[in-house]
Amino acid sequence: GGRVLAAAARRVRLGDDVLDLGAAVEALAAAPGRRVAAAVCRDGAVRLLRVAGCLEQSHELRDPVARPRFGSCGFCADGEQVVGGVSDGGHALYVWEAQGGALLTRLSHDAADARAR
Repeated sequence: GGRVLAAAARRVRLGDDVLDLGAAVEALAAAPGRRVAAAVCRDGAVRLLRVAGCLEQSHELRDPVARPRFGSCGFCADGEQVVGGVSDGGHALYVWEAQGGALLTRLSHDAADARAR
């Protein structure tokens, strides 16, 4: 049978396997048909997790310049990309490669631009 992926405080659990991410988990998403998940943590990072065999962190995803605090995460339908959403003063979506964590694109909508229209 399947195992349940769950989060509480700083920990993510998959069956009997527990991983401490070092910061409170605010959102959790699993890639469809893949052995990868993403967690949005209170420290502002999106963490990619491998769920094959044991549970382990594979990448920490951030914008090194703007350093926004992500509030949501998810995967595209094929599980190849992970998306992190930001809504602090504007709105932005970051899209990373799920396999290696490379930033593919950033889409943004500034709140000031929206008021000017």
